[in-house]
Amino acid sequence: MNVFDWKLVYAVPLILAISLVYGATRDERFGPILSHTWRSAVWVIGFMAVIYAALLWAGWGL
Repeated sequence: MNVFDWKLVYAVPLILAISLVYGATRDERFGPILSHTWRSAVWVIGFMAVIYAALLWAGWGL
């Protein structure tokens, strides 16, 4: 792994923390908070993957 790959590891706790706080603003029960946390974390990771793929594809022409 190069240095860039290790920097992506810092995104995991950030995504989980943001998703957990966002899920906690929607409900007070623990079960729905975890469910919403999981769904929003998957959504954020998917969004980041799409942006990464678009930037990677755009960089091929350089």
